[in-house]
Amino acid sequence: MINENSTQQECFDALRTEQCRLRDLSEDQKSESCCRLALCFDDQAWEAIPERFKSHSVIAEWIANGLYKETMLRALPEDFRSLDFFDALLERNPFLVSLNPELFVMGLEFFGDEYIDKVLAADKSFLAHLPEELRTEARCQAAVDQAPYLLEHVPESLITEAMCLKAVTRDACLRFVPAHLLTDPVLDAAIHCVLSAKEPLTWVPIRDEDVARIPKERFTPELCERILKSDLYAIKYLPTQMLTRTMCIDALEGKEMMGFMLNEYFAYVPEHFRGEVKSKANFIYHVQPGEFGDFEPPNLGGFDDL
Repeated sequence: MINENSTQQECFDALRTEQCRLRDLSEDQKSESCCRLALCFDDQAWEAIPERFKSHSVIAEWIANGLYKETMLRALPEDFRSLDFFDALLERNPFLVSLNPELFVMGLEFFGDEYIDKVLAADKSFLAHLPEELRTEARCQAAVDQAPYLLEHVPESLITEAMCLKAVTRDACLRFVPAHLLTDPVLDAAIHCVLSAKEPLTWVPIRDEDVARIPKERFTPELCERILKSDLYAIKYLPTQMLTRTMCIDALEGKEMMGFMLNEYFAYVPEHFRGEVKSKANFIYHVQPGEFGDFEPPNLGGFDDL
């Protein structure tokens, strides 16, 4: 049982195991750590928290850097969860918008445009969590300008060819372009994005879902080579007649692969030089339990390092 002589650790443990409530502690025993913990587990904690801790800056710090963020936020009285409080939360950790968007979704019930625009200014990815009626043309355009992949969350009625052009110029995200907007200028911009990416590729300018939307007549050997270096699994969408030994070998350079991944890749490598690619490619083969029955390539690059 907790009494006036209980230590801070004893009080903390009692709160953690729900053997007492924060109101059972003396004022001296209500340390910051105990109050912070109680806000997570004691649904009556708020009334017992000393006034010295009831500031936007202190509570925002607790939530921004603590566990059970959503639980703590819901434990706060509605009048405390003001616009100023969310400002303090964003100031403490702007990455919370992407890491814990549910915290800011709660604010949509109480605040309007000023709040939405402040959260979007901190992280455009919040667009994905807005109800469709709040995804205005201006907000969508600003989001796509900063992060092209957010085209996925733009209502189709607001997507224009100009918006798609701007997006695929920086990230060939054709998978999010409506079919009727897959025009020659959009395809040209996406292909140029892939071909102009600097070597070595430190990011993925195109994914296999994007490649699937490129018409067969638009492929060139140079484009195929770049695509393979970006995403091995896009090989299934590339014209077989354009695949070469060198291209298939170079695409595996330095890659870390498991048997099922290799099986999927080699299924699309032309059979007449598949064995040569297996023997010459320099990749790291991570052996998983039971894989030897499925894939036993000869003399795999990197295999001796295991």
